[in-house]
Amino acid sequence: MIVRIQPAQFPKGEVADVQNYVVEAATVFLRGDPADIDASGELVVTTSPVAAGELAGFTLEGTTAAGTSANPSGLLGVAKAKNSQIFAGQITDAAGNIPLVDLSGVVIGQAVGCVKSTFAATLNEWLFLVGGTGFTVTKIDDNLNLVWVQAILATLQPLV
Repeated sequence: MIVRIQPAQFPKGEVADVQNYVVEAATVFLRGDPADIDASGELVVTTSPVAAGELAGFTLEGTTAAGTSANPSGLLGVAKAKNSQIFAGQITDAAGNIPLVDLSGVVIGQAVGCVKSTFAATLNEWLFLVGGTGFTVTKIDDNLNLVWVQAILATLQPLV
């Protein structure tokens, strides 16, 4: 079972900074997908792995079809990836694309990336990536097999 990436810890006890966006017509989202804003201001899924300057945030819901949000407003909610926002999710190594169950090799302060899984059981789910860049591990939970991460400034989408 995948635990999708989600906002997990907030500065000063606040809630996540959420913004609703128009979804690009050909784009399908799952909850927890990293999102980017294209030149027309519409939401698209980022590249895999997430590249520098393209992360607007992580989706809080999925779409029901290409470009169609389940939200009555027609817009898709995104927890914005600001330098102060912490996100939680599962982590994989570069070879497996399946969530790690032994996090003993992951340390606080370690740089990790974010990648879309190509493994059949977790296909198209996004996981944090050992050996990647763009995020810094801030907390590890060996019992839940989760990591908490913070996006580095270079990863953030400048239009957010």
